[in-house]
Amino acid sequence: MSQGPPPVAIRAYWPEVYDFAFRASRVIRRVPFPLTISSWWRDARESRALGSSSTSQHRVGLALDLQPRERAAWPWRGARFAPAWEAIIAAARAEGLVPVDERNKPNAPHIHVQYGPAGYVDRGLKAGKLIPV
Repeated sequence: MSQGPPPVAIRAYWPEVYDFAFRASRVIRRVPFPLTISSWWRDARESRALGSSSTSQHRVGLALDLQPRERAAWPWRGARFAPAWEAIIAAARAEGLVPVDERNKPNAPHIHVQYGPAGYVDRGLKAGKLIPV
């Protein structure tokens, strides 16, 4: 897994990355369950391997995937663990972020949390912002 966004992404999106990191940390603190960040920044190779868009917000550090740390809370373990997942969604919304429920991913269920709505990075590209290759 990549260590973090390259300098070109940070330069192009630094105000958003800073704001996202601050809000994401508040999401993690709001959730009363231990969490794992399974993905934050991904390079082009990782994005292709996972079938992500070439302009995914992960590419510039503006999205992360969260899951309860305890695998017993994963969806197929039963409805009694739903509060852990719902808490992530509620906390993301409370911080003004966009949660996407991806508990249906067979090998890696998670809640994808992104900075802006779908197409956010596409709009940045049109405005002249760079994305790492």
